[in-house]
Amino acid sequence: MKLLRRHKDQLVYEFSEPEKNLLLAVLDLYPLVPLAHHRLSRAMDDSPKAVANQQLLEESLQADQAETRNWITALITQPGRFKPVKAGLQFTVTRAELETLLQILNDIRIGSWLALGSPEWDTPGNWMLNEETARHGQRLELAGVFEMIFLKTLNGEAVE
Repeated sequence: MKLLRRHKDQLVYEFSEPEKNLLLAVLDLYPLVPLAHHRLSRAMDDSPKAVANQQLLEESLQADQAETRNWITALITQPGRFKPVKAGLQFTVTRAELETLLQILNDIRIGSWLALGSPEWDTPGNWMLNEETARHGQRLELAGVFEMIFLKTLNGEAVE
């Protein structure tokens, strides 16, 4: 995957079919951050008002996630979005669409990290994958690779 060109507000990437399939598989995981992870306050009390406010937050987030899922579906199924070319596929997005994709990929990374138990990366033994946790580690890494490539190209850096 690499950035082919940038024209005004559009970016055109070259993808292989397997890269496209990996991106779509990762995007299909959205959302991964549990609704309950989002708290109005760290010191949540059990008062009826606090509980109602938390429920309102979660309902709002759920509606936003549903809207984002619909956005993902519309984006990836739009005719010409993945245009076949001799070298593979060309994927064209606007800067705004790419920023939304970055937010989605970040949700997937954070959700995967939470599923791993929120390990401290620099503490030995905290980042150990096993049969049960390997899929979360893979999701975290794949989303991170796409994030890195998209961020670098947004910042004008070449990606090899």
